[in-house]
Amino acid sequence: MANSCFTDITIRHNNKKALKEFFAKVRNWAKKQYTKNDFDYPNIERYWLGNIVGNSGLATIPDDCSDFVPKISCRGILMHIEFLGDQINIHTETAWEPMMKMWQL
Repeated sequence: MANSCFTDITIRHNNKKALKEFFAKVRNWAKKQYTKNDFDYPNIERYWLGNIVGNSGLATIPDDCSDFVPKISCRGILMHIEFLGDQINIHTETAWEPMMKMWQL
């Protein structure tokens, strides 16, 4: 990927149960291929961010075409994600800039 941007994101929350549920959702969304893409890797921790966007409901594939239409930018991959009890650590490789709006939504 040209012009790569490596980003470390830490998400903290007082509600550890909600944080753990969010972590599980992100891992499940990342693992399930939403649409054909060039970002699938054999390593379980490396997944296309579009899978997270699509499977979470932040994107659509219209009935009349097969184009992926995200509501936000998601060009890159999830390289690593871990749950540490009171925080989630995320490491991404993206194109041009961090995809922070994706994580905020």
